[in-house]
Amino acid sequence: MKSFLKIILLTLTVFLVTDFILGNLIYKKLIKKRVKQTDTSFALRDKVFDHKFKPSSKSFVNWGERSYFICTDLNGFRVACDARTGSKKKFDIVFLGDSFTEPVGIEYKNSFVFLFSKKNSDLNVANLAISSYSPSIYYSKINFLLNKGYKFKNVALFLDQSDIVDDALCYELKKNIVKRKRTYAKCFENKNRVEKPLENFFSDNFKMTNELIKNTSLKNKLNKIPENVINNSRASWTYDYDESNFNGLDYEQSLNIILDNMYRLSSLLKKNKINLHIFVYPWPGTLANDKRVNKHSEIWESFCKSNCKSFFNLNNIFFEKNDKIGFENTYKNYYITNDVHFNEEGHSLIADFMIENFKINKN
Repeated sequence: MKSFLKIILLTLTVFLVTDFILGNLIYKKLIKKRVKQTDTSFALRDKVFDHKFKPSSKSFVNWGERSYFICTDLNGFRVACDARTGSKKKFDIVFLGDSFTEPVGIEYKNSFVFLFSKKNSDLNVANLAISSYSPSIYYSKINFLLNKGYKFKNVALFLDQSDIVDDALCYELKKNIVKRKRTYAKCFENKNRVEKPLENFFSDNFKMTNELIKNTSLKNKLNKIPENVINNSRASWTYDYDESNFNGLDYEQSLNIILDNMYRLSSLLKKNKINLHIFVYPWPGTLANDKRVNKHSEIWESFCKSNCKSFFNLNNIFFEKNDKIGFENTYKNYYITNDVHFNEEGHSLIADFMIENFKINKN
């Protein structure tokens, strides 16, 4: 028995030493080389609403360990890759939002926007959402498109908990044009991030061992939900507002910035007889640390009493799962591993709710 253990320990030692010396080279030559690198040509700056997608593009991108294509139509709106030729300017409903609605990390045909539009094939649907959008950009982009002759009957806005951070630290409106604030460079940081030097050292210096762990049953045993996911400063304000995360702004100051931009958007839509529908949804930290009716949902439900056609609190459908199967299982079932965004099942859950409850009158 002792001899067997010695052989195991010796084998493991030799493997780790070899991995430490040659692992990085092997990883680059045999593994990383096989992975297509992200094509960033689809992302463009915009002089009016900060950033947009390149029209009529198809780009292969990586998101963590996931890879997929981002395709756009002639308008620069994200679409399924077999529908890139669309050039409509009249839509029954357009979706607005950030990375959750774009969405990142999954094929577009698995997104709640596509699933909803597929079920409602009689509606002309467009997705205007792009990562890092917020109310200042929502207003500026809609205003720009309306001035360019686009027509919308309904806007479905998926307001993210990080939107308050983005409008407080990232962007500001100046004569309907979005400008980046001086705090822009740090506005997307998770200030609650927990650094793990030992774990980082292992993943950086034992590439092959790390790959084996990621691709075996050990992955699930060792893959605990990161604290950086559970308690992300870009969403934790709903249960733990920290002025240091908002460049010293107190809660009311931050709230007033985002509300001002949302009132601008609401007034613009009312002026053009466009219905506004607002949806809110949970980050993983919401399910772990907050409640289904929280500051975020209360703010926008109150706002919608006089500014929206309808309001939907999607926290409810995720908290129902949370109450039934627990937070860890809810996270693993509906969110991308080691990420705050929804996976395919999360999008399907939202789509099912919308198909049943979100009814749009085409006339």
